[in-house]
Amino acid sequence: MLTIALIGGDGAGKTTISALLKDSLGSPVKYLYMGSDFESSNVALPTSRMIHFIRKLIRSEKLKSSRIKNLIEKPEDRTHDARGKISATLRMLNRIAEEWYRQIISTVYQIRGYNVIYDRHFLFDYLLINSARVNDKKRLTDRIHWYLLESWMPKPNLIFFLDAPPEMLFQRKKETNIEYLNYSRKIFLSYGEKHDNFFVTDCSKSPELVLEEIMSKINFYKQKK
Repeated sequence: MLTIALIGGDGAGKTTISALLKDSLGSPVKYLYMGSDFESSNVALPTSRMIHFIRKLIRSEKLKSSRIKNLIEKPEDRTHDARGKISATLRMLNRIAEEWYRQIISTVYQIRGYNVIYDRHFLFDYLLINSARVNDKKRLTDRIHWYLLESWMPKPNLIFFLDAPPEMLFQRKKETNIEYLNYSRKIFLSYGEKHDNFFVTDCSKSPELVLEEIMSKINFYKQKK
């Protein structure tokens, strides 16, 4: 069975195309959010839910305590003490556990005869958030995390980058800014050009035309197999 990842900036239409693909593949399909945004996740570990709850509490207390506010706004100050290092390690371990938990769910779906559509993928989310650290390799936890993602986590069979001018994406969904959308586009394209299963799809077109283009790539992949 196939695993198909849809990546792209906010406003690219990942959710819309996911829904259209479910009706077009001609075989059972499961949808799985594979990004780092907990609020968008349709499955998650209990530990991730707990961490998210604690972070919400801390954010609410931020207005009441200048001490907590300083800790949140200057996290680099904590990395030099023992507590900061332990905290960074625990966060990394939970992120890795969360990623593999969803990968196991995906594998179970495939064994049961489902194609799996990934909304985002941890590999690209990590690149987007930590691209500078990947290059500089400053933190041991980042280096370990990147190694496990790049070398051990199974890659999707097909990756579709829903691409459009940042100005257009910003007009569709004004949740970030044009500079960030342009930055993420460069990161995705730079990594994707090294992989044969990475396809750039023009999402400035109608969803129906985007779906048609994606389906042609999927059908070609199936024929090769």
